[in-house]
Amino acid sequence: MTHEIGDPARYERERDFHDKRDVEGRRSQARRFYSVTRASTAALDEAVARYPANSRVLDLGCGHGVLARRLAERGMPVTGIDISPAVIEEARRDPAGVEFRVMNGEHLEFDNASFDLVVSSGALHHLDADRALAGIVRVLRPHGGAVFVEPLAHNPLVNMYRRRTPDARSADEHPLRMSDLDVIGRYLKTTRVRTYHLASLAAVPLRNRSSFDVVLRALEAVDRVLLAPKTLRRFGWIAVIEARRP
Repeated sequence: MTHEIGDPARYERERDFHDKRDVEGRRSQARRFYSVTRASTAALDEAVARYPANSRVLDLGCGHGVLARRLAERGMPVTGIDISPAVIEEARRDPAGVEFRVMNGEHLEFDNASFDLVVSSGALHHLDADRALAGIVRVLRPHGGAVFVEPLAHNPLVNMYRRRTPDARSADEHPLRMSDLDVIGRYLKTTRVRTYHLASLAAVPLRNRSSFDVVLRALEAVDRVLLAPKTLRRFGWIAVIEARRP
C-alpha cells in the first residue's frame, strides 16, 4: 500500500543536497557540535532498549547507517532507508546485517504492519510531517513504537548560527517547533519528550582538550536542571520523542 506522492521538486532538492553533501563532506564543520550529544544519544539507546531484541526496525533517514548498525548489533532485524543514492551506496559498503534501500521517507514502499519500531534521527524535520507520519503509522504493527531525535527551532543562539551557515542545511528542512509535536500527536500517542543540549553546547570549543569530558559532564548536569521546567524545554537543541501506535 502506498500514498500519493507529494512535491517532486522538493524531493529532488533534498536528494541532490544529500548526494552532494556526501561527496563534498559539507557537514564537516557542523560535526564539532555533535561532540556534545552524548546525553541525547544515551536517551535514544535507552528508548530503543525497551523493545525486544527480535523487534523489526525501520531506520528512516538512515544516512551512512551508524544508528542502523548499532541497532543490528543488538540482534534487531534492521532496514535503513534514505532518499540519497550516494549515502546508501556508502552505507552498503559495510552493511553489518542491515538492509539498506534508497527510498523516500514520505512514500514508504513496505506492506502494512511491517515493523515493530521506527527510529529516525534527524530526518523528520526534512519531511512533510503529515505525509511521513501517516506512512509510519501504516507500516507499524499494532502497538508498535517510534523514536524521533530532532533539532528544535526555539534557541536564539542556535538559530543565529543557522542563519550564518545556510549552506549547511537544505532549503526545505525545518527544525521542529513545539507545535510540531502536536502533529506527531495526531498520528501517534506521544509517551515521552525530553530535550537536551543547552548549557552543554558551551563545551564544544573544548572538544579536543583533556578537560572536555569533565566540563561536559558538569554542563550536562546543568542542562538537567535548566531543561526540567516545561517553559524552558523548548530551548534545548535536540529533542528525543518517544511515541506508540494506538
